[in-house]
Amino acid sequence: MKEHPLVIRDLSGRILAVGMENEKGFNKSLEQKELWCLHPETGRLIPYGEFGEKAGLSRISRQEGWYEAVLETAADGQEPFLRERDVDAAGPCTEGNAKVDVSGTGTVLSALAAVVRERRRDMPEGSYTTHLFAGGEGKIRKKLGEEAVELILAEEDEDIVYEAADLLYHLLVFLEAKGISLDAVLKELSSRAR
Repeated sequence: MKEHPLVIRDLSGRILAVGMENEKGFNKSLEQKELWCLHPETGRLIPYGEFGEKAGLSRISRQEGWYEAVLETAADGQEPFLRERDVDAAGPCTEGNAKVDVSGTGTVLSALAAVVRERRRDMPEGSYTTHLFAGGEGKIRKKLGEEAVELILAEEDEDIVYEAADLLYHLLVFLEAKGISLDAVLKELSSRAR
């Protein structure tokens, strides 16, 4: 069953976590009015509450290529349960206070670039981004190339969207490793749009 990113917000719109969801988890969440999502290591479908978060599900919706869940309350002082995991399987994950408008391309990419920059600075243990930076530029280049090939080989629209997201994430990691800002790339794109 195909997995897609899951953005988990509180009622104010603050992102609590981003993880992964599939159709089964989406349907189960709707039926039980409790958020069910995929465990970052095992890939098993489990209730969000098993991670220590005690919050009711206000709503869950299916977007184009991703899901969004809004929780009624947030458990103050608790770490978000879903941090980064292998992007090959899940795509990038982020959490914290950033208010990300997932419909605005520049906003999403800028927010993700900021998370990548933060991961490089802090190098948190267990983070996939940390793993990439620790492996050095060669490892990052290799992953970027693998993701480009996976995108080229994807045939279904859904798979193309998924692989394109992976490629963009790894591109942001590569740019950060090289010290090149996303703004520099966007400026170059803007100059070509004339």
